[in-house]
Amino acid sequence: MLFALDVYGKPAPQGSHKAYVVAGRARIVNDSESTLPWRQAVVDAARAEIDRYDGEWVPLEGPLVTHIAFWLPRPVGAPKTIDIRPIKKPDLDKILRATNDALTAAGVWRDDSQVVSSHEEKFYSLGPELSRLYQRGWHRPPGVSIEVRTLD
Repeated sequence: MLFALDVYGKPAPQGSHKAYVVAGRARIVNDSESTLPWRQAVVDAARAEIDRYDGEWVPLEGPLVTHIAFWLPRPVGAPKTIDIRPIKKPDLDKILRATNDALTAAGVWRDDSQVVSSHEEKFYSLGPELSRLYQRGWHRPPGVSIEVRTLD
């Protein structure tokens, strides 16, 4: 079985959690403000895809294989005549962790520990600034493309 979706928005890393004591109560916060909106965008897109199954969706079981491509906002100072790959933050493993946790929360699978093989990549989004390299009119905004397959 194949489950695939695209999510648009700025991929955000799953940062570290920090604990504080406020008025005698422990408060745990994520050190990245952008994590929750990103995770919610992934949950919303995944649930919309799941809704296409007319209530027949069952979270994926057994070993799973994923292919995930992140598209990050292109820096203003990036070359306009060549396509480059992002080698700076956010770390690939941290944006993957946030995305996988969101897929678990959405009910795509029971737990991300089911993923036995995974291929992840990060790219800069492509827009009109690279029209000489790509077909005119082609555009890929920031976000993620996700494919999940059962290992049969």
